[in-house]
Amino acid sequence: MQRIFAFLHSVSLSLIILLLIFTSGCTSLSKQQRLDTQQKIAAKNQQLLTMFARKQPSINNDLENAVGYMVCETNQMMLIALGGQNGLCLLTNNSKAEQTVLDLNSINLGVGLGASHNQYLITFQDPEVMHKVKAGHFSIKLSNVTKSTQSTPTTAVNYAQKINLYSLNKEGAIISLAVDALVITPNKSLNDPEFSLSNMPTKTAQPQTTEWPYALPFLAERVIAKGYQLPKPYGVGFTYVSVEQQMSLTQLQVGFNGNGTHPYDFVSFDTPITSLTTLQLKADMWVLPFMNVFATLGKVEGDLHADVLIDGDTMLAQLGEDCQNFIKPLSCRLLENKRFTLPIRANVNPTTYGIGTIIAGAWQDWFVTLPMNMTWSQSNRNHLDGRSVTITPRGGHIIHLPRLGRLSLFLGGNYLDSRNTVTGSLTSEAGFSLDYQVKQANVDRWNLLTGFNWDISSSLSLNIEYNGFIGDRDAFIAGLTIRY
Repeated sequence: MQRIFAFLHSVSLSLIILLLIFTSGCTSLSKQQRLDTQQKIAAKNQQLLTMFARKQPSINNDLENAVGYMVCETNQMMLIALGGQNGLCLLTNNSKAEQTVLDLNSINLGVGLGASHNQYLITFQDPEVMHKVKAGHFSIKLSNVTKSTQSTPTTAVNYAQKINLYSLNKEGAIISLAVDALVITPNKSLNDPEFSLSNMPTKTAQPQTTEWPYALPFLAERVIAKGYQLPKPYGVGFTYVSVEQQMSLTQLQVGFNGNGTHPYDFVSFDTPITSLTTLQLKADMWVLPFMNVFATLGKVEGDLHADVLIDGDTMLAQLGEDCQNFIKPLSCRLLENKRFTLPIRANVNPTTYGIGTIIAGAWQDWFVTLPMNMTWSQSNRNHLDGRSVTITPRGGHIIHLPRLGRLSLFLGGNYLDSRNTVTGSLTSEAGFSLDYQVKQANVDRWNLLTGFNWDISSSLSLNIEYNGFIGDRDAFIAGLTIRY
């Protein structure tokens, strides 16, 4: 396990360094840059449209009969277990002669390898379907992809959705079998920049007069008028956490055959290392422009191992047993003049639930956040019950990636106070059961962390974090969030 964390540590640092090198020169779009980008997208759209029609002349008839069409150019990559696709689309409404710039992003979880540059043309026969895509589209499906460079477009017809899809792999090759989470959203920077692409409130250079279309957060229009961009107010996502850390044991209680447990002054105990993984469902909302509240529900899987050295004579004295009589109690025969090890072995899978808040803000490309949350765990087998408090101050820099969203690199600290009660029972070969209860807490409270949050669009973000530069705690955290 320690080797795995060391590998993740080195990989996370390498990724951050590489991303800093290749993207440090990127800045946000000015008004003139926005206009120039719109013109380039329109010109590229016409080139791709002409190319598709030249390679497959029947497309012209399809375009004439369609209520609208969408042209996309994307890049796709799959590296072993994680991949994605991102790019820009231009949707044209034939009846209104209006165009909308859309972001196309996807996250792929599965197996595969390769990279490709793709071009798509989608024609719509149903105006309702076209309007739904224009407003935003999200889907999850299992995709089996095998792509190599093509000279003519591949055609797919979806009768249920009343669309025709023409695809062309311009260069590269990729093969994968993965679960694909696809998000298509209006590009707020190139249409109407009312949303912050970052998942936190961000101070921009110019005030805005955009009317906020949501009930939350409160005071939204006031801060927009002062030049702040706000993220979409609601979010839902999944978080994976893997933690390995040392725990201290205190307040040992023991008993026999289910007759209750009593405090016991043990001779010594080791400092166990626990390994836990959890998958959590998280829902959040911005109630104020600078304050987010959230709730979590998850399931933990892991093992708790500890060895406690018990002195039999001390235990008999605490139990009040008299071993001087001719007929001795069974406990005297089992414990007198003996020392033995109490091996605490608990495979735990408690359900966890928690609440928390995040205080956050950004000025231009710099940001600070202060997440705070409390989590309770409850085991259906009564092996592990407790609570934990986490406070994680972070600060960092936002990097604007051309056509790839924004990358927020951060450093910070993590305060974790975890207190649990472990209970269980051991059955001896002599036929009696030894019940135990022990308090458990993490040894080191503070640790350092680093990581990044990739805001692929205003609706989709990916978070990766490594926690473990000081102390004895190592943690790897990954999360995927959808905002709406």
